[in-house]
Amino acid sequence: MRLLLASALAAGITAGMVHAPLIAPALAQEPAPAGESADQAVAKVNGEAIMFSDLALAEEELGGVLDQLPQNVRFQYLLSMLIDRKILSQQAEEKGLEDDPSVQRRVDYYKEKALRDVYWTQLISGKATDAALKEYYQQEIAAREPEDEVRARHILVASEGQAREVIAEIEGGKAFEEVAAEKSTGPSGENGGDLGYFVKADMVEPFAEAAFKLKPGEISEPVETQFGWHVIKLEDRRPQPKPTFEEVKDELTAQFLQEEGKALIEKLRNDATIEIVGADGGSSRPAIAPQ
Repeated sequence: MRLLLASALAAGITAGMVHAPLIAPALAQEPAPAGESADQAVAKVNGEAIMFSDLALAEEELGGVLDQLPQNVRFQYLLSMLIDRKILSQQAEEKGLEDDPSVQRRVDYYKEKALRDVYWTQLISGKATDAALKEYYQQEIAAREPEDEVRARHILVASEGQAREVIAEIEGGKAFEEVAAEKSTGPSGENGGDLGYFVKADMVEPFAEAAFKLKPGEISEPVETQFGWHVIKLEDRRPQPKPTFEEVKDELTAQFLQEEGKALIEKLRNDATIEIVGADGGSSRPAIAPQ
C-alpha cells in the first residue's frame, strides 16, 4: 500500500493541479447532533486520536499536491502520513524532546503561522458580501465596454501551396465546410472548421490579426502560424456577451479577496515598524539572506 501511495503521489506531483479540498467517501456521515462537534476521530495511535480536522490541515499543508488523486487514495495517504507523524512525536515526547530548543523554535514558528492564518481568514472572510461583490461586478464587468469577438472557421494544411489550392476550391464553388472536413488537419475539421466565438487574445497573433481584419463572409489569404498554414472564413462579429453575476461569482470572489487582501496587508505594513537587518549595507545580515 505504501508503494502504491508513493507512486500515486509522485504522479500527482508531476502532473500539476489546482487545489480542491479532500472529501473522503469513508467519512461521509450524517450531520452531528446539535451541541456535538462535527469533527470525528478517524484513527487512534496508542490511544491518541487522529481527527478528521487533522486530515484537512495536513492536506492544506501539502498545498494541493494530491488533488488529482482519487479521494480514497488521498485519504489513505494523508492518514498514513499522520499515523507516522503521531508515532514519531509520541516517541519524541518519551525521550523528553518537548523542551528541546529546536522543538520550541518550531512550536513558536507554527504558533505564529496558525495565528496569522486564522486571523487573516477572519479579517478577509467578512468582506466578500453579496453587496460588495455586486458592486465589484458592476465596476469590473458590467460598466466596461464589451470586447469584440468573432466566430470563424479555418482550414489547416501543411504548406502555402496547399492553402492556395483550398482557396481555389472554395472560389470554384465548393462549400468552405465541405473543404474543411476533407482537407483540414486540425481537430475542428470534422465540424467544418468551426472555431466558435473567440476574442483576439484567445488565438496566436498572426491568426487573430487576420481573422479580425475580415468582414463576415470573407475568406483570408493563407496565414502562417507555428501550427501550419490556415485559410480563415469569418462567420460573425459581435460585442462579447457579458456574463451574469452568478456565472462569474466564484471567480469574482477570488479576485475581489485577492485585491482586498493586498490592500489590507499594505495598510498593516504601513502601520507597522519594520526594520530589515543589513538593509543599510552593513555586514550584520545573516548569511542565509541574499546579498
